[in-house]
Amino acid sequence: MRSEAKDLALHAAFSLAQSTAEDRVDALIRQGREDDDSEVRSQAWFWLAQTGARESEEAIRWALVNDEDDEVRKEAVFAMSQLPEERAVDALLAVLGNRQLRREVREQALFWLAQSDLERAYEYIDRLLPRAQ
Repeated sequence: MRSEAKDLALHAAFSLAQSTAEDRVDALIRQGREDDDSEVRSQAWFWLAQTGARESEEAIRWALVNDEDDEVRKEAVFAMSQLPEERAVDALLAVLGNRQLRREVREQALFWLAQSDLERAYEYIDRLLPRAQ
């Protein structure tokens, strides 16, 4: 059973993303980094990406490297895929190129990259596939 505090924190993340308040991005970053609950942190990263704010990419990358919960890391990759498409592809390619990240996280990046309609994404995936004889 979810607690009232958790429900409130999840609602706050959504509300912040919809807000026009100047500090909304900072508040979502703080929630993503500091909340004790992994679901709340995951939702903070998702809603941060939905704001389209430039600083969201760096903050989400921070989660990929620093959050100890693998599910939060995977959700952070999904959040990256929700950035505006050019930025999303750049961010996902950076995740794929980072050999320090766990394989499962990089697999998520490849999955979400495959959902893109950008030619760069297709070209990257095409280079990974073996050539038919």
